[in-house]
Amino acid sequence: MEEKEEAESSVQDGASEVASSQSSVFLESELAFQLIETITITTVLSQSQAKECDDALSRIRKIFDKYLDLPSLMDKHIGKIVGLLTKAAQEIMASDLMDQFWDSCLPRVLSALYSLSKVRGRKRVQKFLPHTVDDVEVVFEALRKLDDLRKNHSQSDAMAEGPQLWESIHSLWNWVGILSLVPFKSSIIVDEKKISDLIALGKTHLSDPGPIREMAASCLASWLSRPEFEGTDLVSFVKWSTEILIDISFDRRNVFLTMGCLQTLVSILKTSKAKRETLISLMEPLWNTISKLSESNPSNLLLRKNLIKWWTRLGCAYLPPRVASWRYQRGRRSLMANLSQKKSQEGDDAVSEDSSSSRSSEDDFFFVPDEVEEAMGHVVGGLTDPSTIVRWSAAKGVGRLAERLPKLCGEDVVDALLQLLEDVEKDNDWHGACLAFAELARRGLLLPHRFEEVIPKIAQALHYDVPRRQTSVGAHVRDAACYTYWAFARAYSPEMLRPFAPQLSESVVVAFLFDREVNCRRAASAAFQEFVGRQGAQNFKHGISILTTADYFSLGNRIDAYKIISLHVAQYDEYRRAMIKNLYNIKLQHWDKAIRTLASQALGNLTHLDTEYIESTTIPQLLENSLDPRNVQLRHGAVLGLAEIVNAYSRLVKEEVPLDRLLKEETLSSLAELVPVIEKKRLYRGRGGEQMRQAVCRLIECISIAKIPMTVPQQVRLLDSIDACIPHPNEVIQFQAGMALEALMRSYFPVSAKGPSDRLQKRVFDKYVKEVKTSINPAVTRGFALALGHLPPKLLAPSEKLLTTVLSTLCKISRPDATVGSDKDAETRRNSLVALARICKTVGIDEGPPSDAPFVVNLTERQVKYVFEAFFRGLEDYNKERRGDVGSMSRIAAMEGLEALTVLATRTKLPNAFFSEEIATKIVGGLLKQLSEKLDAVRLKAGECLVRILRHCDPPIPYISSRGELYSALKIETDINWGDASVVFPLVMSAAQIDTYFSHIISGLIVSVGCLTQSVSKNASSVLLQWVKHASKEDVDRLGNGFLKLFEEHQHEGRVVLPLLKTIALLMERVAIDQLINDAAFVSSLCTLLREEEKGCKDVHRLTSIVSVTLGLVGTSGEIEKEPLAFVCTMLKHPFPRVRRIAAENLYVRLLESPDLDGDNPALELLLTNPWDSDQSPLNVKKMASELASALGVELLPSEEG
Repeated sequence: MEEKEEAESSVQDGASEVASSQSSVFLESELAFQLIETITITTVLSQSQAKECDDALSRIRKIFDKYLDLPSLMDKHIGKIVGLLTKAAQEIMASDLMDQFWDSCLPRVLSALYSLSKVRGRKRVQKFLPHTVDDVEVVFEALRKLDDLRKNHSQSDAMAEGPQLWESIHSLWNWVGILSLVPFKSSIIVDEKKISDLIALGKTHLSDPGPIREMAASCLASWLSRPEFEGTDLVSFVKWSTEILIDISFDRRNVFLTMGCLQTLVSILKTSKAKRETLISLMEPLWNTISKLSESNPSNLLLRKNLIKWWTRLGCAYLPPRVASWRYQRGRRSLMANLSQKKSQEGDDAVSEDSSSSRSSEDDFFFVPDEVEEAMGHVVGGLTDPSTIVRWSAAKGVGRLAERLPKLCGEDVVDALLQLLEDVEKDNDWHGACLAFAELARRGLLLPHRFEEVIPKIAQALHYDVPRRQTSVGAHVRDAACYTYWAFARAYSPEMLRPFAPQLSESVVVAFLFDREVNCRRAASAAFQEFVGRQGAQNFKHGISILTTADYFSLGNRIDAYKIISLHVAQYDEYRRAMIKNLYNIKLQHWDKAIRTLASQALGNLTHLDTEYIESTTIPQLLENSLDPRNVQLRHGAVLGLAEIVNAYSRLVKEEVPLDRLLKEETLSSLAELVPVIEKKRLYRGRGGEQMRQAVCRLIECISIAKIPMTVPQQVRLLDSIDACIPHPNEVIQFQAGMALEALMRSYFPVSAKGPSDRLQKRVFDKYVKEVKTSINPAVTRGFALALGHLPPKLLAPSEKLLTTVLSTLCKISRPDATVGSDKDAETRRNSLVALARICKTVGIDEGPPSDAPFVVNLTERQVKYVFEAFFRGLEDYNKERRGDVGSMSRIAAMEGLEALTVLATRTKLPNAFFSEEIATKIVGGLLKQLSEKLDAVRLKAGECLVRILRHCDPPIPYISSRGELYSALKIETDINWGDASVVFPLVMSAAQIDTYFSHIISGLIVSVGCLTQSVSKNASSVLLQWVKHASKEDVDRLGNGFLKLFEEHQHEGRVVLPLLKTIALLMERVAIDQLINDAAFVSSLCTLLREEEKGCKDVHRLTSIVSVTLGLVGTSGEIEKEPLAFVCTMLKHPFPRVRRIAAENLYVRLLESPDLDGDNPALELLLTNPWDSDQSPLNVKKMASELASALGVELLPSEEG
């Protein structure tokens, strides 16, 4: 932790200079000082003042926390902040207010100091704390009193949002730490007893589980390191620590006290100015104890980290403080000189290993104690620790110890690190070794003559990835290897790394392009950037051009890194083949399927840049890998890679380069026979068979696109393979098989001028239609329905009869009520609608036959209308199952089909024959209805389709009613997220002002108001209430008629009726439709529909909603009140006890609100006393309902009494 703070401090020193040169980098400085002034009141605080101070403290914490990422921005103001806070603290600690701690500003001030230390670091804040002689005793006494307060009271626990006692203690310990630097003997500045009390207090705080322990340990180490305590208190503390550490039984040891003791000892080894011999003699009694503790491998990682620090610092104590003269020294490091490719002067050149060895000095050879070897053994062992922070601490320890060793011992350290890289399975060893090599390189302790051994290992670590079950480990190793590369770039001269530049550059480029993890790609890019800047353009060619494209942000997107950035880098010969080799040797057998897919696509993109290498090396290797019987990942990646390579060659063929000039005849033959060989070896079976089927379908598709020469039997074999994949239950395989079928049938199986042969027609068209019509297996109907849409015109439309056959087949199974066997299947309905849309695009309307198939017919007027009707029926598919609203899949497909068919129909020579105003209104109305409904995905697709239809201008879609008003209401010109209900619903209600689309929008919005998704329901309700509030009388009447129409059209259809009832109840509750409630005709019609809905209904939610709506009609005046009241009384004899209870409760509340009802009316007594929700016989229930009806002066409805 301390080393981390030192490194952070050194880095941020430069940042603070930049910060101080700016006018305002701490933006909240004025507010912060105002708040500090608020909490620095040096009098007793009243209750209101204390609350004000706590609020100010909370705001100060939030301001400071904003700068956690870059705390150096506050450096300009830290001195002033600390000065204001400590001035108030000094006044209170020196006064009697210390006895009223919680009623003073001191806990707020010390808490603010802690917050500042948390953000900027305790060492930086400590520098500004007052440390005069007068402060010593005052701070000591304050710390003692706070410790007493902690033991005797627990007020801090009750102030969860305010200052905490432990924060005050932490800040005071930090203050005590800087007071240890007062340059006078302790006997002069403070009483010796208080020093003893301080040490005793520190010992008790070493067992604290929080940050106080670390603060107390640092402070104790600072005081015990003073010269006057070396022979007394320091010896006593070491003995006490020995007693604490001597028992290695974890069952009886306080682990926090153990960590505190060890951390104090480690800090003493760092800060003590005593002679090395004195320190060694003091710490020697602890050697065996700590050695046993290290060998016991404690589970606490902080304890293991402190043990590594102990061994590092004690080992350094056994060696003279020196910097190894044998180390490599680079000399002047000028980025400008590297970039301008200027030759450095001899005096600035790197000091080579030979010149370093020729300057051998006396201290290059000296005796190294055995204790150092043991300490180094423990530190090197820490490189294999399971915890990253322990390995990181051990790596720094290796560097610090090696820095003091003679050259021969330094070489032994390198050998030990290389041994850690022998076992590929031990990822922790590799990670620790990479960190250690980086530390050695930074210090110049890794000499250039070891590069031949080390650099290949680091390059291997840069691609370290060990499979573990369904995943792999190695990202941390690759990240550490990038750090090692970065250290090499900074530490060594270009001349030293030039022999290894190709290996370094190729491996790091491949890493930042193709690594799976974004942090590793960015780390590799940073290492490459350092190489380019430090090593110059001679070693790392085209570095600036590459880094311009492959920057921090662009590499954050993995797909762009594989597909776009890699293509830019591959234009340079120095990196191209390394990239290709990595793709087909490593990434195509990666454990992650997504990486294999991306790697195959990247390989296809690079094929045109080096066709010779691909043809001679890559394809033979992939052909061999594709038949591997054991590794499914290997053969899956190989088949995908071959597919994309073949696809890339097909693009070259289109550029008028014959295929036989690009690929050898033997290679073409192997590719044509690959799929049958895979099937012959049964490589679909077992785990990963589905992935292989997808890859094989993609390979068939690419082979067909490239038109690789094949015999008729070979073509038929590929068709058989596709036919085996089409009925597969996996949708991805079905989709890929459809794409393969389309490419295969277009490139092969030629037909004569008269049309396809009977054999071909029966083999494909008739077989597929029959399977769709007769199969009872849903997977079969899904697959073959989708496949029909991928057939070419030569098979789909050789005659009007056959085209009508396929269209009628797909239209029939796309109906919402269609079944496969005895059950409905949502995917079959969706795939049939998708196939209809594809067939329309494939066959066309009034376009004439294609040149290669003069017999092909187009869609007729009757067929177009038939398909339009199928799509309209698809928009009404609201089927549900346990997966939810599966009908939404059909609705989305129908919307896409309507858009496609609309564009086709309006592009014909006679658009009026295929498109009409009625169709246009139904299309736009249907899309607006879907745009008003509850599912985000459906709204998103509806909005996209509607925008494209309204914007279409080649030619403009005709017959759209009120196009201009609709265009402005929906804000078509702006970019809108159509899936966001809060944005879409207000726009849709604006469009509801258009009479043509009012009913469509209201019917959709009602479903959204009554849905279960709270956000959608809330937005829809808000929009509808707002519209009704400002609506005219005619609009409200139109809304009421819309309600009645929906009731009539969807009687007993819970999907619509329940949201409709909820919507009416909501409007009644908000007194928004009193105009309708006072309309006798509306009330009568609604009551009739409610009574009809109640008959046979067994949905409790719908029945209770019916009761709520009916009771909303009871409050009307005149004779029309009797009918709804009689209906509610009839509901009180319902067979469901819950319905009776809810009806009775709601009726009782409604009657209490009625001004016309006398409080002594017996109806109220009957509603309260009768057990409506108990299990009663039908006769008793009917009797109670009849009595209530008589009391209210109504009669039970005749149709219900029987």
